[in-house]
Amino acid sequence: MNSLSARPTWHSNNRRSCCSYEFPCGCKVGSCFCITYTTILLFILSCFVFWIIFFPSNVKFHVTDASLMQFNLTDNNTLHYNLKLNITVRNPNKKIAVYYRRIIATGYYKKKRFQTMSLAPFYQGHKNTSFLRPLFEGQQVVVLKGGKLSEYNTERVLEFSILMWILILR
Repeated sequence: MNSLSARPTWHSNNRRSCCSYEFPCGCKVGSCFCITYTTILLFILSCFVFWIIFFPSNVKFHVTDASLMQFNLTDNNTLHYNLKLNITVRNPNKKIAVYYRRIIATGYYKKKRFQTMSLAPFYQGHKNTSFLRPLFEGQQVVVLKGGKLSEYNTERVLEFSILMWILILR
C-alpha cells in the first residue's frame, strides 16, 4: 500500500466505518465531516426545491385596445387630449397572489408628459387576469419646439408612451 494513500480505520468488529479515514499525517476525517457535508447538501437541495415551487413569474401587462378621441395642439401650446386604454394584467403564478397597492400611470407624447393619474388599488389572485381602463383626458401646456412641432403638424400616426409605476405586496 502506498504511504500517501488514506488508510481506513478498523474497528474491533473488523468493519470499516462509513466516514472514518486516517491520512498519513495522522488526521482523521470522521463523523463531523459527514454530518456537515450531508447538512450542506440537504440545505442546497431544499433551497432548490423551494425555489422551483415558490419562485414567482413576472406579472404580464398588455395594452389590448387604445382609443384616441381627441388630440389637438393649439397655437398657445395647449394640448387637448382624450385617450382611453384597455390594459390586461395577467398573474401567471400558481401559488402567489398580488396586491397592487399603488398604481400611477403617466402619459407622454414626444417625451413630454401630458398627464399623470392614479388607478385604484386591487387584489389579484393566482392564475388570474384583471383589466385596467385608464382614461387620459384634459388639457395640458406642452411646448414642442422646432422639429418636434413640425413632426406634429405632418404626423398621421401618433406615438405615445405610457409609464406605469406600481407598488405591489406579495
